[in-house]
Amino acid sequence: QNNSVQYADKMEVYTDSKTDKVERVVSTGNVRIITRDCRMGTAERAEYYDAEQRVVLIGNARVWRDTDIVTGDRITIFIAEDRSIVEGGKQERVKAIFYQGQNKPKSEIKFGPAGPICP
Repeated sequence: QNNSVQYADKMEVYTDSKTDKVERVVSTGNVRIITRDCRMGTAERAEYYDAEQRVVLIGNARVWRDTDIVTGDRITIFIAEDRSIVEGGKQERVKAIFYQGQNKPKSEIKFGPAGPICP
């Protein structure tokens, strides 16, 4: 459906008892994600909410696409939209690097059987 991929040391999958559809996934340890639009992210923990098509990266969160990078304590990615919310923590502020113009490299997004193939 959303063609996003997630990796982690441990994943807990919560399903609806009536429909057996995935409602939520909680991932911990070496979390890595790749969204269908080639946003890549890492964090200590991730919480995925299927109904809202939303992933929350928690703890040393980092998201990048091409050369653009954002870091913070918590990053919420809205998978169906080209939108994220980045929050700093008590010890760390939000950091962001964005490149504009013709010098910015572009990723060509392709899809394989397991999801997006990003350069």
